[in-house]
Amino acid sequence: RCRKADLAAIGGQHVGLADLAIAVRADWSPAECTRRLRRLATTGADRSGIGRDLSLDQLHGMAEAVDWARSTLADLAAWRAGSPWSSVSSGAVIYGPPGTGKTLLAAVMAAEGDLPFVTGSLARWQSEDQAHLGTTLRAMRRSFDEAKQQAIAGRDGRKGSILLIDELDSFPDRSKIKHEHKDYVIEIGNGLLELLDGANGREGVIVIGTTNDPNRCEPALLRPGRLSKVIRVGYPNLDERVAMLRVRLGSDLTDVDLLPVARVTERATGAVIEELVVDARRLASRAGRPLSIDDLLAVAGKADRDTPPAHLRRAAIHEAGHALVAGLEIGTEGLVVALQSRDGAAGWLDMTNVGRTAGTRADIEASIRILLGGRAAEEILLGEPSAGAKCDLAAATALAAHMVGTWGLSRSFGLLSFESRSPEEILADPELRTEASDRLDALYDEVLGIVRHHDDVVERIADRLLVARRLDCRALSSILGTREARPLEPTRSRDPWGVYDDPVEATAGSAA
Repeated sequence: RCRKADLAAIGGQHVGLADLAIAVRADWSPAECTRRLRRLATTGADRSGIGRDLSLDQLHGMAEAVDWARSTLADLAAWRAGSPWSSVSSGAVIYGPPGTGKTLLAAVMAAEGDLPFVTGSLARWQSEDQAHLGTTLRAMRRSFDEAKQQAIAGRDGRKGSILLIDELDSFPDRSKIKHEHKDYVIEIGNGLLELLDGANGREGVIVIGTTNDPNRCEPALLRPGRLSKVIRVGYPNLDERVAMLRVRLGSDLTDVDLLPVARVTERATGAVIEELVVDARRLASRAGRPLSIDDLLAVAGKADRDTPPAHLRRAAIHEAGHALVAGLEIGTEGLVVALQSRDGAAGWLDMTNVGRTAGTRADIEASIRILLGGRAAEEILLGEPSAGAKCDLAAATALAAHMVGTWGLSRSFGLLSFESRSPEEILADPELRTEASDRLDALYDEVLGIVRHHDDVVERIADRLLVARRLDCRALSSILGTREARPLEPTRSRDPWGVYDDPVEATAGSAA
């Protein structure tokens, strides 16, 4: 379906199996797949940082996932030598934000282990025919059969293979399905569970599922014997971003300090950094000169280049409001606030290093106040709020809904819990919606008072942000005049930010 001219242009380059796995997905348009293939092929066969050329040692920002991959490859080698298949970690879910390298890990693992690599997804299996139950199940079974056949293709009948199931959350929790196609979805989910269990066994096949949110997946998929190893891949830290840049730059800029580039790519995924390097090379090539660090910095800062000053000022005020309330509620330790465009947001407040709370009413209400701080700052200092707080409001609304309908923290409904309901379903009840709305209004009034009382501090944070674009905990502490953060109690209970629940490791959230 891709244009012949585009495919002909790509065909002259070296594009490997890992490249195809990265660039071609059933839910992307042909034009998008072609664009990604062309980008993978642009720098020729010598390029570094692309899936086919990477080793596990060069996959930075995903230490736990790489350790699992190495360990599994060692288990696979032992299986080839005669160890029982039960000793192999044969299933895992890799989850995290888009672009963090989940699919890339599977492709590199297959390449490093010299293993056949089979890919599939529910969207792809449905697209192979008319998406009827029988045709979808047959397509799914064909992928498993292909992986099993290739797994025993070695001389001694033991080679092994990797089967990647992309977008695993397309198989949702069967107990929460309410729509009219419920029976179809349940049968598809049951079919995948049967294949994972394998009445005839799936010996030799390592199954890797990828998803942005494992909480949406059918819980039975994560049970022992299936995909019980759940590994998070997050945003790379400063040192990891430097290492990722080094890999992708190859022999270019070997003696140049890349920290300035790493500092302005915070919360950038591996995919973003890869594209940054490609775009910087293109910039230098158009100018007819070698690549320089200025090219990288120019590309990294291009998102804000055409932003009107008034819009930047509003974004700075918004993020300063989040930072003020967060500093007063939980202290400044671990906080980072930035005025950097990323994922559709002009700035962000990062609290991932703050730690986890106990999930009490006070903790959750503090989280809501932090989320509402940006909108309150716009209203107090700029006269009116903007639509830029929509994600904050959605997160705050979800927390309020869970307070009154899930976590037993309602003043009117006591210990009643509608655990299987989504926030939208909880708020469909008029009484629950009224209580959640009243609580949000009361908390917002509190936040307006806080910002009004400390409007000069918000101004100082915003002014510093417009210059530095990033303030860490030390800078925020000096502005707020705080010395220590209130210690937070670690817990394995439900994450009050509503990001990930057990059995997956909970994480703190961030406000945009």
